[in-house]
Amino acid sequence: LFVTVGLDLESGWVPPLLNSARNPGILQGAPGYVDASVNVPLLQTPTSVTREQGDIHVYGNPHYWLDPARGKIIAKNILDGLVRLQPENRSYFEGNLERFNEEMDMHIAEWLAQMEPYKGARIVAYHNSWPYLAERFGLDVVDFLEPKPGIPPTPSQLAKIIRLMSEEDIGVIIIEPYFKTDAADLVARKTNGEVVVLATSVGAEESIRTYFDLFDYNVDKLVESFGDPN
Repeated sequence: LFVTVGLDLESGWVPPLLNSARNPGILQGAPGYVDASVNVPLLQTPTSVTREQGDIHVYGNPHYWLDPARGKIIAKNILDGLVRLQPENRSYFEGNLERFNEEMDMHIAEWLAQMEPYKGARIVAYHNSWPYLAERFGLDVVDFLEPKPGIPPTPSQLAKIIRLMSEEDIGVIIIEPYFKTDAADLVARKTNGEVVVLATSVGAEESIRTYFDLFDYNVDKLVESFGDPN
């Protein structure tokens, strides 16, 4: 079974990887190929795409797994792939999916309760990885350190963000673990803000061993950064 995020996020390396695997059963369209994005409601689908917009994803923002509720759709897509390969084990797979969904619903209720005091909080992000997380937990990502997606921060963009955070009392900058924090640290120093490194995937930190751990980690980091809601 091969599971891909789909859309255009992995278009540069997944096709050559599959072609070199010499396994026709996991090629696109084969029973062992799972596109995790199937039936996932997508955000930020562009109506037009030009080079001037930066690194725009033509099918919509691809970071959909950062919404735990959409994770249930991903799990259903994986179930469908498993059933295609082992239809005799359908009931076993469906039982596992049911347990996963029940546990996910329980966790989502807990995460929403933790984040409720901060609903509507305005934050800045380094890159546009977080619309699904922000939508689920009621956060407002007001701007980015990148002037355009995929374009490194420029002095003028950083000056703009410093003014924005200072004038509107925004105190949190979120950033992915694979970006250098130099620019974010500079802005934080100038605005008395805080740089919060959030995890984008399982394995980003040693403690993040499951999909549930991913949201436990990120929610805890956000709550800690926002501080006492009173």
